[in-house]
Amino acid sequence: MAKTKTKTKLSKHNNYRQEHDSFHQIKESLQTLSAFFPKNEFKKLTQSLLGSDGDLLFWTSNSFQTLMTDRFVPLDYLKANAEPLTRVIYDQPLNISGFAGMVSILPGVTTAFSVLGGNSLLVEKMFRVSNSSVNLKTTVKNIHYDADKQKYSLSASSRTKQYEYDGYDAVIIATPIEFAQLNLTGFTVPSLSHRHYQHWFVILVRATGLSPAYFGLPPNATVPDNIFTLGNSSAPFNVITVRSKSPLGGNVYKIFSNQNLTLQLPKIFTGYQESHVQHWPFTFPDLPATSSFQPIIFNPNLIYLGTLESAATAMECAVISGRNAAYLLKSSLKSSK
Repeated sequence: MAKTKTKTKLSKHNNYRQEHDSFHQIKESLQTLSAFFPKNEFKKLTQSLLGSDGDLLFWTSNSFQTLMTDRFVPLDYLKANAEPLTRVIYDQPLNISGFAGMVSILPGVTTAFSVLGGNSLLVEKMFRVSNSSVNLKTTVKNIHYDADKQKYSLSASSRTKQYEYDGYDAVIIATPIEFAQLNLTGFTVPSLSHRHYQHWFVILVRATGLSPAYFGLPPNATVPDNIFTLGNSSAPFNVITVRSKSPLGGNVYKIFSNQNLTLQLPKIFTGYQESHVQHWPFTFPDLPATSSFQPIIFNPNLIYLGTLESAATAMECAVISGRNAAYLLKSSLKSSK
C-alpha cells in the first residue's frame, strides 16, 4: 500500500484551521491513488467511465467517497488529498457524486490547459466562426410553440428595446432553468425539479505575501503561497493560490470563498495593495449522488443543456451538452423532412 506524504499544517488557536502547504504535494500523493486498488481494478474503474458506454449512471448514483472507500482507498487519504480539490472545484465535500469527484481530482492527475488571453476567447471565436447573431444583455422572456406550424416564437427584451422572433424550427435553452424566468407556452412543460446552487466570491489580490500572524505562526515564519483547506477548516476561504508575479510588484493571488473578504484582506496578507471581487450568484449546483435528472427534451426540437450540470459542471461538460443537442436536432430535423 502506498504511503501518503506528510503535509505541513498551519495552526491557530488549537488547530483553528488546517491547510495543505502545496498543490504539488496533493498532485504527488494522488499519483499513488491506483496503488490502493486490487490489481487492474483502478484501470477497470476508470475505463468504465472513459469507455464507449461510459456507464454514467453508475458514476452519478454513487458518491465519490463510497466508490473510493468500497475499493479500499482509506478515508483519511481521501480527506487529505481529494477533499481539498472537491472544495476548490465544487465547494462540496467527498459525498458528491462519483462523476463529479473524478472531475474534481483531474487537476491533480492530469495537465490543465487554458487559452492565452483568457478562456472566453474560445467562446468568442466559436461565435465568430459560426456566423452567429449574438444579442448580449438581452433577456428571453417567453418561448411559444405553435403546434399547427410546428414552429417556435420568442419574446425578448433589453433595457431599451423589445424583440419578437418567430418561425424557428428549433430552440436550445443554454442557461440553468432555475434562474431563466422563462414563460413556456403552447405545450405541456415537463416536471422540473429545481436544484440548489452554490455561490462563489472570486477575489484577486495584489500583495507581497501571506501573513504569518494571521495563521498563528511566528513573525519570521514563511507562509506557503498556496493554501488548500480541509473539510473541517474554519478558514473563511476554500483556497488561496498565487497566480503570477505582478509587474507592479508583489504577487497576484486568487481566493475562492463563500463570503466577501475585502475587509479581512489586510490581515490575511502582508504588503496588501489592492483587490478585485467578483461575486457569482449561481456557480454550480449541489452535486449529490443521484439517478434523477431534469429532462433534456422539453418538447419536439426544444432542447435543454443544463441537465448535464447535475453530473458535473465544467466548460467541457457544456461542450458535450452542446454537441449532443446538435446531434439530437440534426436527427430530428432530418427525419421531419
